[in-house]
Amino acid sequence: MGDPTVSGAIITAAAAFIGVIVAEVAKFLSGRRAESESTRRETYRARKEFLLAYRAFRRHLMQAEVTVVLQEERTGSETGKTHAVIHPAAEQWHRVDSAWVDFRLTEPPEPLLEAAEELREAWYTFARARASHRPGTIPTAAVHAVRSAENHYLTQLRDHTPVPRS
Repeated sequence: MGDPTVSGAIITAAAAFIGVIVAEVAKFLSGRRAESESTRRETYRARKEFLLAYRAFRRHLMQAEVTVVLQEERTGSETGKTHAVIHPAAEQWHRVDSAWVDFRLTEPPEPLLEAAEELREAWYTFARARASHRPGTIPTAAVHAVRSAENHYLTQLRDHTPVPRS
């Protein structure tokens, strides 16, 4: 056979080499797991912020000092369509627009995307209703539709977005 000292050295070197490989694989997997958890946390935050931004804007519309007027689009592909012009609302528009972009970047599954679009449409209907009604007098149907859309979105969020670990 061979020299037992040489065989022992080869076995020790091979075990050390395997140990290094196992440690590197573990480090790689741990890094991927941390990255995956970070991505999951960011996806959850962006999708949740979308709902929070629209809810906050809805509450903003209910303040007495906020004015909403309908303005007809006069040019472009949306000629004749009415838009709710809300004042003051720059901060709210920024939050909603930013939340929409962040939400879309998460590449939501189709049911969640549809719920988000339903929420946006219900919100715009609510805003248009606010143009002709004082806070507290918006038609029940518009209030119910926007709250229903918020709840539907929340259900889809729960169903399609894993809650990150703390």
